[in-house]
Amino acid sequence: MFAMAMMTIGANAQTLIAEKDFTGGFEGDNPYTFLGFPNVEGSVSSDPDGVAITIGSKNLTFWAASLTIFPEDSFSLNPKGNYKVVVTAKFPTDGMLGITIDELYGMTMMSYSSAYVTTTGDFQEVEIEVSALGNDFESNGCEMKFHCGEFQGTTILKKVQIYEMEVGEENIDGLTYYIDKTNKTAAVKKSYQINEIVEIPATITHKGEEYTVTKILNRVFGGWNGLTSVIIPDGVTFIGYGAFNSCYNLQEITIPASVTVISQEAIAYCDRLNRVTILAETPPLIYENAFSNYNAILKVPDASMDVYKSTPPWNKFSEFELMSKQKCATPKICVEDGKLNFSCDTEGVEYHYEIFTSIKGDGNGIKLPKTFNISVYASKEGWYDSVAETGEVPVSVIADANGDGVVDAADIVRIVNIIMGQ
Repeated sequence: MFAMAMMTIGANAQTLIAEKDFTGGFEGDNPYTFLGFPNVEGSVSSDPDGVAITIGSKNLTFWAASLTIFPEDSFSLNPKGNYKVVVTAKFPTDGMLGITIDELYGMTMMSYSSAYVTTTGDFQEVEIEVSALGNDFESNGCEMKFHCGEFQGTTILKKVQIYEMEVGEENIDGLTYYIDKTNKTAAVKKSYQINEIVEIPATITHKGEEYTVTKILNRVFGGWNGLTSVIIPDGVTFIGYGAFNSCYNLQEITIPASVTVISQEAIAYCDRLNRVTILAETPPLIYENAFSNYNAILKVPDASMDVYKSTPPWNKFSEFELMSKQKCATPKICVEDGKLNFSCDTEGVEYHYEIFTSIKGDGNGIKLPKTFNISVYASKEGWYDSVAETGEVPVSVIADANGDGVVDAADIVRIVNIIMGQ
């Protein structure tokens, strides 16, 4: 039932390098070992249509169940290659299907990718693009694991095919892209940038042709400590395994509405992450461990606040913020007709001010300065506080500090109290 193949499909677009057909099941001893972690109940059995993988229950949040579909010496990968795995199966529920390809010697989790499956109740083909991590090694054979942990119930696996994709490559501004000439799309494969702020382009040009950026592949920015902010363009649909993993100084990331899948550990171990802006009204499909820092603020569309708060793991974020929340305009300080006034382009704000100066005194009295320094900012419920505005105000403007119409010793006491914050 196992077949090696070197068959070119179409106009040199993809080459079949491995295939296994499970139709008819198996006879005699079960050749497959069910791997459940952690504490996943399940089994593998023969079925007329293929191999039946039954998941019973899970006991912890992070869990998986997998079978080794191809033995470790079945095929080899080009470390700079791009691959497509086509799985033909019947799934009991909706869920995330994952594929791992391991290099034979010393390289675990060489490549991982996934796709969300919506069950049809019948057999269907699921395509998953898997990219090599780009490590320079001589592959001595690879194995492939089929992850089916999310599909509680029985999955009937019928066929698995692995294709090597013919792709171009383009290096632009420190990023390397795979080029899909057939679909006119590009995938970010590797980063050589050292910038603190990265804005991934929506399109790139390769040999005079324009390509839409649709994917960020595995570990592209992983471990890049210089990265502080990322803006992903509309059009990207997939964020791969560990794409921004361990970017310790990453503080904010903006995820467009086009993203539908965020893979395992995609934005995990980003200890300084303080804001995630998600533009999709419907929460993207996401692995439970896609994030590890849930102390960040999750900024969401106004109409979707309740949905995100009730959808795991998005509901694990400690603080939610509406997209419409804006910053108050910086107030203006105005002295007119002997009076001090504040104004702001944001309506309905409250002003908060402080007066700074140095007051000298001796036994004969207090000597007031000619001007005071004042700092004021505006606030409004549901808005960010404004930037503070500072300026100088003539002392004559606030001489009648208590507003009784008379400038006297009581005003001096009031001014001193203001300065002292009382």
